[in-house]
Amino acid sequence: MARTAFDTGFLVKFLAGHPQAHKTFVQVGSDLELPVLPSPVYFELKVLTLRGKIRQESWEKFKRVLGEVTRFSPLDRKASSEAAKLRHTFGLSSVDAMIVGIAIANDCKILLTTDRASLAHRLRHAPIGIKIKVVD
Repeated sequence: MARTAFDTGFLVKFLAGHPQAHKTFVQVGSDLELPVLPSPVYFELKVLTLRGKIRQESWEKFKRVLGEVTRFSPLDRKASSEAAKLRHTFGLSSVDAMIVGIAIANDCKILLTTDRASLAHRLRHAPIGIKIKVVD
């Protein structure tokens, strides 16, 4: 699989033990390049954990192996510029634009998401160099 980034919804399903998300995560993790974890995804996962939507044990286990199974990527200038263009051009939420902007800045070719209604719909024909792959 090409260089891949994760959206929040995909990792929520993975942490909840969803079979298709688990299979896809393992497949992506077997590549030579580590998948990208955009910093806003980490932020959103932590918020969901604090709200009780993600089990604390799942979050703690994921945090322990984070550096071994993903490449954490912060919002830098290049990603911020990409995010601003995405927000302006396609009307993405700020967080979604930052996630996709970080993926683009890291030369990802695939973004795994569960967001069919907004993210996948808005970017389905966008010439941005990244495929939005919905995992149901």
